Amino acid sequence: MAKNLMKMTLTRRIRYLVIFSVVLTGVIGSSITYVFHLQSLQKEYYETNRDAAEDAAKLVYTEDAVELSDMIHDKGFQKVRAKAVETGDYSIVETWIKENDYEDTYRDTALFLDDLRYVIGVGDLFLVSCDESGLYVLAYAGMDYSDPGAEMPKEIWLNDYKTTDQTDPIEVHMGDQYGIFCRSFHRLKGDVGTRNLFVGVDTDLSGYAKRERAFLINLIITYLLIILAMSLFGIYFAKKHLTTPLNKIKDAALDFAKQHKNAEISEAKDPGVHTNDELEELNDSILYLEESVLAEQKELEQINRKKGRIDAELSIAREIQKGVLPDHFPEDADLNITDIYAYNDPAREVGGDFYDFFRTDDNHMVFVIGDVSDKGIPAALFMMVSKLLIKECAMKSLHPEEVLQEVNERLFSLNRAEMFVTIWIGILDLETGMLRTSNGGHEYPIFRFGKEPFEYYRDHHGMAVAGMPHSKYKAHEIQMNPGDAFVVYSDGAVDARDSTGEGFGSSHLLESVNHAKASNAKDLVLSVKKDIETYSGNTEQFDDITILAVIYRPEAASGSTEADDKSTEA
Repeated sequence: MAKNLMKMTLTRRIRYLVIFSVVLTGVIGSSITYVFHLQSLQKEYYETNRDAAEDAAKLVYTEDAVELSDMIHDKGFQKVRAKAVETGDYSIVETWIKENDYEDTYRDTALFLDDLRYVIGVGDLFLVSCDESGLYVLAYAGMDYSDPGAEMPKEIWLNDYKTTDQTDPIEVHMGDQYGIFCRSFHRLKGDVGTRNLFVGVDTDLSGYAKRERAFLINLIITYLLIILAMSLFGIYFAKKHLTTPLNKIKDAALDFAKQHKNAEISEAKDPGVHTNDELEELNDSILYLEESVLAEQKELEQINRKKGRIDAELSIAREIQKGVLPDHFPEDADLNITDIYAYNDPAREVGGDFYDFFRTDDNHMVFVIGDVSDKGIPAALFMMVSKLLIKECAMKSLHPEEVLQEVNERLFSLNRAEMFVTIWIGILDLETGMLRTSNGGHEYPIFRFGKEPFEYYRDHHGMAVAGMPHSKYKAHEIQMNPGDAFVVYSDGAVDARDSTGEGFGSSHLLESVNHAKASNAKDLVLSVKKDIETYSGNTEQFDDITILAVIYRPEAASGSTEADDKSTEA
């Protein structure tokens, strides 16, 4: 019970300290900030008003102001305006102005004031005439026939300036109900006779609302100062009750960390803080943490040893898989085909995508691309078996649909993991250019015939290989002519994602293939690869990507079998 009371006492002391510091410093700081903000805002507002009035007075045409002053003091005008005020119909004022040839002067002045207020950046701009009877409007910015002759409120009459030569800007404050709002007036210079003509300015206060954000920033700064003051005072107050025992715990923890780093410690050491409060609980927690770290370190060492073996094995597996895929691509003298090129990039250390090309005899060549349903090591093993079976079966039959059927039966019988592989296979007669293809659930190939652009070839999709027994596959015959080409790929090419999760897509892939305009298979494949990488950016690759491109050139000489030997060895 006594232990719990001591814990409560320490907590209360810290709590009261924080509350007192925040309240006291917050009140003082926020009050100072508010006064400073209000004074600076008022000063800037009044200076802006005065400067705007003085600038406007220099630009307004005095002659027009004199003419408008004469107009509103005309007895006929005053009679018409009084009637308009009574009836609310100011069209009679407009008619009178037009009939007495003041229309051009009033319109030009009102529109000029409207343009000028935007130039000098004020809310409103107007001309007034001041005499013994009051302060009257000559024109406001904008065309409104209710303005001429309108009497302004008595609280802004310029009583002290009716008969003087005062030329400095005049501020007329609107009273407590309007806050800091005021109007500034400046006497017009020039030949005005005995008339008292002024330019009046209202600066839009909405712009000064932005200063409130500055006020909020000042308040934030004030509260930051509060926090700083609270922290300094709290450190001084808590030194006796917190710093010394905490330093003991800290030193013990640092000693443990250093010794643990240098592998010089095998057991945890008690920091020795026994204060019957939260600090003792912290002491016990540190001790427990040290013991846990030592235990977990031993487990981590075992895990790292196992991980090192796995990483080494994966690295070897990746090199083995790369060695299985052909990496020597025929040139003009090889295989009666100008060039073949392929690209393979597994999403993990090893993957389930594969490609292959090889001769079955002097006149026939096989092209294969496949995609195993899984990723990683299981997919890599299944891919190896699939590739070997395809080559074995293709050497016995020149009918791609028969090859897929036999591979399907043999893989299904071995498929305990219930995996499957999509395969596209093509067997090309190098003399006639006849390409026989079959598709086991793989992506549509892309063909180019003559000078036409690349297009998807919508062949028949059979079942994915190893998915079901006794699956049947359909063959397609495609006549290849000199210069014709085709591209096959895995679904990783169309499923590549950008930062938003949007896929590259089949239409984008077709556009990329046509955009490449490459004269050889290597440039074509690398151009598409670059487009996919640019689209994906820094997004992590989540599926294997494989692309195989072939351009048929029957006019190239046949004879070298070096590439075939390399492929066969692989």
